[in-house]
Amino acid sequence: MTTQEFAVLRTQLQMSDDELAKRLGVRSQLIAKWGDGRIPIAERFEDALHAIEYDTRAESVLAASGLPHCSVADDVRARIASGAALTGAEVRSATRHVRRCPTCQARERHVIDHIGVRKTATRGNIMTRVVGQALSYADLLPEWARPAALGAALLFGIVAVRIVIPLLFILVLGPHRLIGALQLLGVPFMAALGGAAGGFGYSFLGRPLRSVPVAGPYLAGVVTVSAYMAALEWVFGRLGSPMITATSDLIIFLGGSVFFGLVMGRMWFRADETAVTQRAAV
Repeated sequence: MTTQEFAVLRTQLQMSDDELAKRLGVRSQLIAKWGDGRIPIAERFEDALHAIEYDTRAESVLAASGLPHCSVADDVRARIASGAALTGAEVRSATRHVRRCPTCQARERHVIDHIGVRKTATRGNIMTRVVGQALSYADLLPEWARPAALGAALLFGIVAVRIVIPLLFILVLGPHRLIGALQLLGVPFMAALGGAAGGFGYSFLGRPLRSVPVAGPYLAGVVTVSAYMAALEWVFGRLGSPMITATSDLIIFLGGSVFFGLVMGRMWFRADETAVTQRAAV
């Protein structure tokens, strides 16, 4: 979605930054940056924006139709609008009601006749939604800082999961192990520093390489993966279990970095450039 398309949609929705941000589950600052073109609108938000547009048009069509309201459906919509979370059982119950209620069916047919069928997007699982929320916060940062922020969050999470069992073991041994526990708690923050370093490797080395003709995306992929792998090696070395302990390990480490870097360059950077080119040609 381009900045111009977003501006047209905002005119149709007649929502403030705060109202739209609440509907999307993001910060209002991000909406403002979308509006003035400082940050491109990520594709993951396009389906949500189109869904809000559809709902707004549907409400307008129904308001002019004179059709009766369904109190059950109105109650569900009011709860969702207030930010209340419906349980799985409540969602299933509401879905069954809409399918069986003559009033709801009549209103749905009227909307379809006037503005067509809603385009549905696949709902992600909880991990997808968490990652999406994290990405929305990263979008508020300067472009050069986003890879570092995401890399820091990624390595923090990986190492935090890894130290759970050792940490529990230390705490079970008794209070006299408290210093060891505190030292272990500092490891994820060290990992975050390593992840940030890997992200800066992409920002200042990988991203400029993407402009190299033909080989650019692949070079960027290799540099990016190598930066994160080097950060991981540093973190695991601090944990006392380095990945490289022999020449053969180094060969595997370098070979893996190059291989997965080429895969990233082909499937991520090159595909991204192709998509941008196709969109510009439309």
